[in-house]
Amino acid sequence: MTPSQTPQSPTRAWSDIPELILATIAQLLLPSLHDLYSFASVCRSWRGLLRSLSPHLLPSVPPLLLTPSTSHLLSPINPPPALSPSPLLLLSFPSTYSRFLSFSHGHLLFLPSSSSLPPPPPPLQPFLSDVITGSHILLPPLPSEFHRVSFYYATLTASPSSSPSSRFLLFFSKFAFLSCHVSSPDATWTRHRYSPDISFIVHVVSFKGRLFGLNDRARLLEIDISSDQTNAVRFLKILRPVHAPHDFDRWHFGPQLVGTSDQLLLVLFVFNNGTNISMLYPERRRVTKIEVYSLDWKSMEWVEVKTLPDCAIFVDCAGKSPILCKKPENWGGESGGVYVAGPRFDRWRRFPLDENAVVPLRPLLFSTIPEPRWPSPIWIQPSLFY
Repeated sequence: MTPSQTPQSPTRAWSDIPELILATIAQLLLPSLHDLYSFASVCRSWRGLLRSLSPHLLPSVPPLLLTPSTSHLLSPINPPPALSPSPLLLLSFPSTYSRFLSFSHGHLLFLPSSSSLPPPPPPLQPFLSDVITGSHILLPPLPSEFHRVSFYYATLTASPSSSPSSRFLLFFSKFAFLSCHVSSPDATWTRHRYSPDISFIVHVVSFKGRLFGLNDRARLLEIDISSDQTNAVRFLKILRPVHAPHDFDRWHFGPQLVGTSDQLLLVLFVFNNGTNISMLYPERRRVTKIEVYSLDWKSMEWVEVKTLPDCAIFVDCAGKSPILCKKPENWGGESGGVYVAGPRFDRWRRFPLDENAVVPLRPLLFSTIPEPRWPSPIWIQPSLFY
C-alpha cells in the first residue's frame, strides 16, 4: 500500500466529545479562571456546558478584586501574584459621572448622575456593565418623577444571559422600590409599595427559587414581585433577633446575606462593647468582631457559625454582594475567615472568626442614605458563571 493509499483516521469535532469527559476536564482546570475562560472559548457547546456546571465550579474559583482607580482585576492569591494585575482587565470602564449601585451576577450596576448632566437632562437610564468584556445593557428610562430621587441599592434577580425573566430591582426609600425586566424590548418600570415598617432594604439574594432580602436592622424578608404590586415584601418569622440595630454596622459593610447551595448565611460587623456610639463622634466607632450566622429553617432561628471549615467569605462595602468560596487552600488562600475590602484598605484584609477584627469605617455624613462607596475596591465574579 502506497503512502497515498494509507487510510486516514477520521477527524472528530471538538463539540462531539462526551459531556462526562468535558466535565472532568473542567473540574481539573480549577481554580484557574484563565484556563476556564480558554475552555469556554473553544466552541458554543463547551461554553454552554461550563455554564451548566457553574453552580459546582464557581464556589471553588477565587473572586477577583476590582480596583477602579487602575481598572485592574487582582487575585487574592498570596504571595506574590496578589501584587500584580491578573491577565483579565476591564476593557471598558463606565463614566465617572455614573453612580455605582452594586455588583450582581457578573455585572456592575450603574445609574447616570442626573446632577452632573447638562440641561435639558437626557433620559435617566440605569445600565449594566459586564465586568470582563465591558459590554453594556441599557435599561428603559426612569419615569421623570424619579429623576431627582436618591437611589441607594440595586440588584439583579438572575443572570441576563441565562434567564429571560431576569429583573433589575432599584431601591430608593423605605416605602417602595422599582423593578424592570432586563431582556424584554418592551420593558417598563413597575413600582412596588410596602409598609414603612420594613425600613430600608439593603441586600437581596436568590435562594432555592425564592427571593430574600435583608433590611438595615438585619431582619430577614421575602420579596415577591410576580403579581401583587402593593404587598411585595413581608417579614419572615425569625423567633429572635441576633442583635439590636445599634449594636452592628448598618451602612458601611452593613448586614449582608450569603446564599449557598444549601444554606443562608448572615454576616454582621459588630461594634465594640455592643455599642454604636453616636454619629456625632464617628472616629470613636469601632468594629471589633465579624459574626456569621446560619438560618435554621426548622426552628427559624439564626445560629452562630463559630468556624468556616474549608470555606472563606469575601465582603466589601461597595459591591454589596458577599461571596462564599470553598477550599481556598487550593489557590493559596485560608479557610475559616472573612476577606474584607474597603475604602481604607490597601487591597484586602483577612479576619479570622475566632479573633477580634478591628475593621476601619469611613465616617458617615448626616444623611439617612449613605454616600456611594465607589471607587472602593470590590470583589467580583465573571458573568461566564451565571
